[in-house]
Amino acid sequence: MQEPNFTEKTQTMTENDIEIGLRVKSNTTFVSIPEGTEGVLIEDYGSGITIAWDKEDRPYPKELSCDHISKMYAIHPLCPHRDGFDKDNELQYLDIIKQ
Repeated sequence: MQEPNFTEKTQTMTENDIEIGLRVKSNTTFVSIPEGTEGVLIEDYGSGITIAWDKEDRPYPKELSCDHISKMYAIHPLCPHRDGFDKDNELQYLDIIKQ
């Protein structure tokens, strides 16, 4: 498990911040995603985005591209947990990680 970096600065995500490869952190708890879990924005599908989470039991495979991960079947052993977020109503649940 990665040690927290207390020098990281975060800001709540907005639609203007959307960029494939952007590192984010959940600022609330979701089903199976605890608050503070880090992830990567891997897909922008128009009305929403997809985040691939870096969880201990299903880590983000850093050796693969965002495009590759977004096209993986969920049952693939390297596939991280992924969630979709509506651009109009759900971006406020994500913070951008800036180092």
